[in-house]
Amino acid sequence: MHLQVLAQLNGDPNKQPGTIGDPNKQPGTMNLRTLQTLGDMNNAIVAINGYYWGPEDEKGYWCSMPTFKCKEGTPTTPVFLDGLNVGPSPNDKEVLMGFTVDDSGIQAKRIPNNELFNPENRPYRQWMYGSEKTVMRDGVFDSSGTDDQPTKLSILGYSDRYIIFLISESDSLRKELASTLSAFGTTDAVLNDGGPSAELYIHGKPVIDPMGFSRKIAYGIGLVPGLPKGITVRVPGSTNAEEHRQELENAREQPPRHGLRPPN
Repeated sequence: MHLQVLAQLNGDPNKQPGTIGDPNKQPGTMNLRTLQTLGDMNNAIVAINGYYWGPEDEKGYWCSMPTFKCKEGTPTTPVFLDGLNVGPSPNDKEVLMGFTVDDSGIQAKRIPNNELFNPENRPYRQWMYGSEKTVMRDGVFDSSGTDDQPTKLSILGYSDRYIIFLISESDSLRKELASTLSAFGTTDAVLNDGGPSAELYIHGKPVIDPMGFSRKIAYGIGLVPGLPKGITVRVPGSTNAEEHRQELENAREQPPRHGLRPPN
């Protein structure tokens, strides 16, 4: 199992955001009970975006007033594969999220950049940039990390079985998000630097947008079983995309090997 980089053209007019949820759900709630099914269908555990763009270097996605003409750019989130930085910004390490996978499931750990290569962190060879803001700590909702944030939130949580990614446009849903994280056995969660317009992707396709609207994020990462080790960049319409699609079809014919269990 390895970390795969997924790329999606930003602003594709033919891409419509998808949703996970129950059509009969109550207003103001999010239903993520189909998350495991979604992952199984795509032969993936879960993908979360790596959105970390800034207008100051003109490499990012931003909208200028009054025309709201948006620029497209290259995301700068560093991604590490087996300890090697394969992201577009080799010098940017900041705070990182570490992942490792074995027969018992997913282990994740918050690793400050000055502790990356400590002996106790050696098993965590697949990393992504994370936020310093804490939303949930030791199973308890923590509002201290969200006070200076805008009303839209993107939250990353992790347990020994799941990596969960949620977004909300309302401050009042923060505790509800924490409750959903708890349902998956999550005890710690942080704000993700995906920002207010984050989506969840599996194999380059947006698959969750609870509020029905968001920008098209162009970058995602996910733990994916069964595919050749390495980096695959999926650009819709290219030959590489067709080859990658065939790889995915072949991988889907194999039984899932990530050992995930649905939440109790």
